[in-house]
Amino acid sequence: MRIDVWTHVLSRAYARHLDVQGPRGPGAFLRAQRALHDIEFRLRVIDAYGDYRQVLTPVPGMHVFGTQSPSVPTLVDVVRRNNEQMAEIAAQHADRFAGFVAATPVTDPDAATEEAIRGVRELGALGVQLEEDALNLPLHEDHYDPLFAAMAELGAGVWLHPFRTPATPGAPPETTPFLLWQVFG
Repeated sequence: MRIDVWTHVLSRAYARHLDVQGPRGPGAFLRAQRALHDIEFRLRVIDAYGDYRQVLTPVPGMHVFGTQSPSVPTLVDVVRRNNEQMAEIAAQHADRFAGFVAATPVTDPDAATEEAIRGVRELGALGVQLEEDALNLPLHEDHYDPLFAAMAELGAGVWLHPFRTPATPGAPPETTPFLLWQVFG
């Protein structure tokens, strides 16, 4: 069996947030990727690969919220609903999805820690995804220690998602057509 541990999914909560922002929003391009948000279509694609399963991971928050995150209560609410919907998708199709990874409202370290714990304990997440460099956040600083400690105590993973743009220093121009600039660095 092959298990792909990094497959993004666009939950209804995130999709609604994108729809409100309109066709010029930060993640408008995600709506064109049918397998991200149409689970029945995604399942048909998965079927073509035989003994293959996926771990669902959230679309990075920067694509959903942009550089101007909503108020902390709104952000927390949307992230919580995203995690609940991802848990629901993984549970409904446990034969195709080996689990899911929770998102966090990473701009608020306390809320991020709380949601990471809830995601693992209550929703069954395998761990949490954090977006490195998303808002120039110093994830290595002390105020994120409780989040990392909680994940260690729970035996849960931390998916550290690189987040770069084609303008990030050191991004080779020839990688632009393949989106490799956002995953290597």
